[in-house]
Amino acid sequence: MSQSNLDDQLREHYAGKQLDAVRLRALDAQLACAPRRWAAWGWAAAAAAACVLVFWGLSAREGLAGALADEIARNHDEDLTIECRRYSRLLERMPRLDFDLREPRDLPQGLQLVGARYCSLQGRIAAQIKLVDEQGRRHTLYEVRDGERFRGLEECSVPREGLRIRFWREDGLVLGLASPD
Repeated sequence: MSQSNLDDQLREHYAGKQLDAVRLRALDAQLACAPRRWAAWGWAAAAAAACVLVFWGLSAREGLAGALADEIARNHDEDLTIECRRYSRLLERMPRLDFDLREPRDLPQGLQLVGARYCSLQGRIAAQIKLVDEQGRRHTLYEVRDGERFRGLEECSVPREGLRIRFWREDGLVLGLASPD
């Protein structure tokens, strides 16, 4: 069978085929609704994009404080390497720090020093200091030398993983205190 003969036979076969009027009207009705359906999808996509932008905007606003809070929350339960009850002794036992460790003036009352360990915040060497309150709950204080990396950080409080992390500055240091919420 030649190609032209096959083409002719197919044309003849399908020429006699037609949709009945009922099915034709049903298809026309579906096509008439199609633009509305696409419009609904368009509105849904626009709403989803708006949600993404809002959440992205909130996380961007949190910026450096959010990144620091994430680091602090991850390290909050780390074990101590230096047990100590006085800040003056702690400074002697942490000679690798590039700043003078000190007891913050703005520390809540009733917190007792338990010990510390070296850590880092935003790639800078820092002290992670363990404190306990009168109820025996663990608090973690972070001290790091202030510098260019922390320029955008303002005094604030950020919630993370059941903790409230407060940031402030004292005497050339950036301090972060993680306390149970």
